[in-house]
Amino acid sequence: MQTATIEVSFVKPPAEGKQYGSVKTTNNDWWPVKQDRIREFEAGNAYELAYTESDKGFKNIIGVKKIVAEPARPVRSEGASFTEPHRNGATLTTAAAQPKQNGQQYYQPRPTAPKDSERMWTCAILGHIIDRGSVELNEEAMIHAVNLLRAVYQKTYGQDD
Repeated sequence: MQTATIEVSFVKPPAEGKQYGSVKTTNNDWWPVKQDRIREFEAGNAYELAYTESDKGFKNIIGVKKIVAEPARPVRSEGASFTEPHRNGATLTTAAAQPKQNGQQYYQPRPTAPKDSERMWTCAILGHIIDRGSVELNEEAMIHAVNLLRAVYQKTYGQDD
């Protein structure tokens, strides 16, 4: 087994009915790639390949690993902050400067505002009533149905708000 590092400039999928496509490197080398592996390659990315080579020089790729360049990280002191002109000079604390908390953090959704809760409930029930054909589709009937549903909500769930 041999290894090589390549940077892909072009990906050529296999022709219809063919088993191999190919990738072209920035060095103008072509590598044959089986049809089930071709989707692992994208132009502009670098890869480390594990391959075998036959007596006739055919390269058979047996492993692919995408090389991801790590972005340069600015050096900041703990608790650092910065200002951005487009934010009207407001001081923002970077995420890296946030104090670390021990233990797992769990997502806790914000509670729904009472008015939003009433609207959501009213819309859901009204939709079901309309689907069943239990309310006429005219302005007066719709207003009456909405006001009736809002009153029902207030007398039941609204007391909890």
